[in-house]
Amino acid sequence: MALEDDFTWVVAKALRGHDLTIEQAAARMDIDPRAAVAFCEGAFSREMAERFAESLDLDPAALAGLPDYEPPQALPDGVQRLELPFHDGTVNAWLIRAGGVSLLFDTGDRGGACHAILAASNIGCPDAVFITHDHRDHTGGMADFVIAPGAVFGWNIRRARSVEPGDVLRFGGIAVSALDLSGHADPALGYRIDGLANNALVCGDALFAGSIGGCRDAATYRTALAKLRAALGPLPDETVLLPGHGPATTLGSERRHNPFLAGWC
Repeated sequence: MALEDDFTWVVAKALRGHDLTIEQAAARMDIDPRAAVAFCEGAFSREMAERFAESLDLDPAALAGLPDYEPPQALPDGVQRLELPFHDGTVNAWLIRAGGVSLLFDTGDRGGACHAILAASNIGCPDAVFITHDHRDHTGGMADFVIAPGAVFGWNIRRARSVEPGDVLRFGGIAVSALDLSGHADPALGYRIDGLANNALVCGDALFAGSIGGCRDAATYRTALAKLRAALGPLPDETVLLPGHGPATTLGSERRHNPFLAGWC
């Protein structure tokens, strides 16, 4: 499965996070602005990637290797990716089933789609639904579950029961711990799942394999990086990361290959 962001998106997000235009970055690097524009439009070179990375506080080796990056996508037993339609692409919801308990994380962009996949698989209503952040592509199907018996949880999410960073909810042998991953959205939660064969973290749009979620300005970019590094720092490399778009990955792989994280957490 292709990465959600190629190198041009990674650089664009970092430029916005540093409040720089391509031309300003080129002047900072003392390179021809035409070459910088060409790179940002898709003319990849390792040398240019390393120059941009050094200028934008990204990891040079990770950015230079991004076109060849293939994250590990093996999922723990009991974890299922629900690939739901979103514009001309897709958005992820994640279903976790263990010990007779079923938990759903995010609900897709439109009503009916997520619910239909569950019904077709004879899963029925999950025991609980957790929302990572209040963007339409993650909450569009929420109404299908608000009226059902299962509880819906989120942080500052209308019609959801409140859950905040530090809260831990238990469902049989599964523990769901809420982590603050604000930045791309404010507020936003990640959910650490303990009790599976390998522990997992549902990231929403805070983190993608090889990238992070887009931030609207330099302040939210700094917040996003700080929250990610604080939340991920204590977790082991084996933690499976379940993002809102694109493939699953592992924390160990992102620590080596994600330009925003390598060398930082």
